[in-house]
Amino acid sequence: HLPIDTIITLVVRPEKIEICPPTLTAESDFSGIIENLVYIGTDTRYVVRLTDKTKIVIRRQNINPFHLNQYAIGEKVKINIPVENISVLAEGLSEKERLKLGKN
Repeated sequence: HLPIDTIITLVVRPEKIEICPPTLTAESDFSGIIENLVYIGTDTRYVVRLTDKTKIVIRRQNINPFHLNQYAIGEKVKINIPVENISVLAEGLSEKERLKLGKN
């Protein structure tokens, strides 16, 4: 547990972010619009605009053929970030405190 005034940064690997249809509702979801997508062989890289100032990069493996060409530029989507995939980085924490936070 951190004091309320602690400055933190939340980080998540791009392949741990889920891109979903706009009808999805989950606790940890955000609405966005696909701004760019690039097929790179084994993966598709999506750039999704969440707000005027915020973009997020998502990497989705092309394992399931259904996922290929599922979304298009300009399409509305939901972004889900499962809580267990988020790491908290707080300024001024010791290595021991960071490791403890990572287990919660």
